Amino acid sequence: MVFVQAVARALKYRVTDIKVIENIVFIILKDGSFDMAPPEIDPDFQNREAYIEGCFTDETDLSIYDRENDGE
Repeated sequence: MVFVQAVARALKYRVTDIKVIENIVFIILKDGSFDMAPPEIDPDFQNREAYIEGCFTDETDLSIYDRENDGE
């Protein structure tokens, strides 16, 4: 969708430079005019074997990433 909006804007202003088109994409994403649809989620994902196996794993210790622990 962003691609289509960017190309449409580029055509409107007769832009052919790819860098300018990339900037148009960034502007569309930055100003919030892009409305992204929510992802489609399979309602039966909790019945999958991988999900069920993951429910019984230990929580991962992410404390090594805390800024307090690295002396900063």
